[in-house]
Amino acid sequence: MKKEEIKIVFSDIDGTLINDKDELPHNFIEMVETLKAMDITFVAASGRSAHSIYEKLNYHNDNLYVVSDNGAVILHDGEIIKVNAFLREDFTRIIKEFQALSNTTIACATAHKSYVQPYAEDQDLDFIREYYPSFDIVDDLSELDGEFVSISVHSHNETDQNYHSKQMNYLKENHTVVRAGEKWIDAIPPNTNKGNALESLAELLGHSADNAIAFGDFNNDIQMLSTAKIGFAMEDATEQVKAVADYVIGSNNDNSVIRKIYELLEIDK
Repeated sequence: MKKEEIKIVFSDIDGTLINDKDELPHNFIEMVETLKAMDITFVAASGRSAHSIYEKLNYHNDNLYVVSDNGAVILHDGEIIKVNAFLREDFTRIIKEFQALSNTTIACATAHKSYVQPYAEDQDLDFIREYYPSFDIVDDLSELDGEFVSISVHSHNETDQNYHSKQMNYLKENHTVVRAGEKWIDAIPPNTNKGNALESLAELLGHSADNAIAFGDFNNDIQMLSTAKIGFAMEDATEQVKAVADYVIGSNNDNSVIRKIYELLEIDK
């Protein structure tokens, strides 16, 4: 792929762009502004809520787009461009199945607001605030009404067991359910993933997936990496992600995403 063909850069956040201390690269803003000068768009794509992504990046630029909730919401400068939401009956069924899992805290979000039904022993909800900075606590999420774009379930020690449970097998047969981290499982609206968001945004910007490169590390990045012209897996990515990626690069702790971007674009910084 010639450097002149690269028009969009998609990057996952956790385990990819930020390091294990949850820190952005020191030259993140410089990178976005450098890409802007080259007429290349940067897209932060995550399973996080939009609020969480903007809080983590702490930066606005007209060259910066955000894909939140595993592709359900596309935003530019804080304004929503596209939303894919669950059907009401699907939302209720998924919540009911998640409620039957072991020792779980469940979170769901619309494009604007988040809600949490905590596990009884989860008194400290800081692990939720990292991904949902502001939320309401409710007793039963299934009673909520709204256009929900994400449903996530967290377990400190039983995520593997839950992912292979009877309830989860039903959900995987009838809905899109992905592992989104060591302790997280996400349910995603129909026809929603980071790969579809990549195609939609590329078209909106007057390009195609052939003009995109993408970086990721976990299974919710698989469609994004396989859709982009070139997909890069991180050193610590899951084996499933490495299998679909075109290349495996270094660690998120070594600023490998920006290093690779600069290398591809022949930027000397």
